[in-house]
Amino acid sequence: MFSIANAAAFFFWTFATVDPVSDHGWSCASAADAACAAVWQQSTPNRQSFCSLAADQWHWTSQDNLVAKFSLVCGDAWKVQFANSMTFFGAFLGAGVFGFLCDRLGRRNPLFLSTALIAVPMLASLAAPSHWAMAGLRAVTGVGAAGQAHCIFLLATEPVGPDFRGFAGTITLLFFTIGEFLMVALGFALPNWKHLVVACAGINVAALLLYPLVTESARWLLSKGRTEDATKALKRIARFNKSRLPTQPMVVSKSRSQI
Repeated sequence: MFSIANAAAFFFWTFATVDPVSDHGWSCASAADAACAAVWQQSTPNRQSFCSLAADQWHWTSQDNLVAKFSLVCGDAWKVQFANSMTFFGAFLGAGVFGFLCDRLGRRNPLFLSTALIAVPMLASLAAPSHWAMAGLRAVTGVGAAGQAHCIFLLATEPVGPDFRGFAGTITLLFFTIGEFLMVALGFALPNWKHLVVACAGINVAALLLYPLVTESARWLLSKGRTEDATKALKRIARFNKSRLPTQPMVVSKSRSQI
């Protein structure tokens, strides 16, 4: 669930900024304008010919797309990828911040904190007054998205032994891929960017409801000397798997925590 939500956080911008110029999301201001009509009648109007038109020769037919909403075309076209880059700048920061938080607070609470850091700015973007505000909110979303990915991987791989960690980590990437395909479906079904952002934020809000079901990493609990809590965490997983823990007490190595 969290890996699917993570894909929604990263790929929202891609589907909210589909090129409205080539998709004929605009029209000529005057039906008598032959130059504008010649560009519009192209099966796929290119940016060069479109940008040769004066600003008063055309107008957007809707603002379903973020490019159209903030008119990120021609001289301002670079701002589309700037906002996308801000997502990954936030992810760069989030990787360090949540690496620290995971060492101090565990894996479970940072996972839900990072998920909230995705849902809140995404919903706030509905009221973003400018492209710059949207870019800032994308940076915050990137912080949460990187933290979420970090916590997902740790929670998936730490409860299992060395032989299965590669498999467990790969499974999280499989669900991330499912999230990518889900974004394709949502992008097709919800062409209005506001509807799309509500859907993507909603997936992350739904993930927050899983808090009672997520077990803290027993490996992290052991590293903090909380052997009893680690045993409880593993017992909870064992009950879910219809299995039983060994009866002997858990052994903690002096060099590193082991389960």
